[in-house]
Amino acid sequence: MPAREEHADHLKRQIERTRGTYLMMREAGYEKDRHVRLRFAYRGAPKERADELAEYLRKQTKYRVEVESDDEVNFIVHGATQPTKLNAASLGRWVYWMYRAGYRYDCVFDGWGAKV
Repeated sequence: MPAREEHADHLKRQIERTRGTYLMMREAGYEKDRHVRLRFAYRGAPKERADELAEYLRKQTKYRVEVESDDEVNFIVHGATQPTKLNAASLGRWVYWMYRAGYRYDCVFDGWGAKV
């Protein structure tokens, strides 16, 4: 697992990317009163930890979450949220929460996407 400083740096980059992506969504026509489903992914982790994160996300959020083999050792966790309304602040809080959930299970939040 990367050092705490590496995690902090990665989280900072995720938040910065989120701001840029949200602005692009708004420019593409996304309006705050529309519901959107977010897709997300976590980088490869040992199967046991990936399964634990997936179960945690399912219980806490009712998201659709899957675990798939990334290579011989690592597994990726990915899925989608329920449709939700977003604004810049709520999206930032969600990214922070998702990142912290991954950190708890030794998985690195790799980002999110949405169809607008």
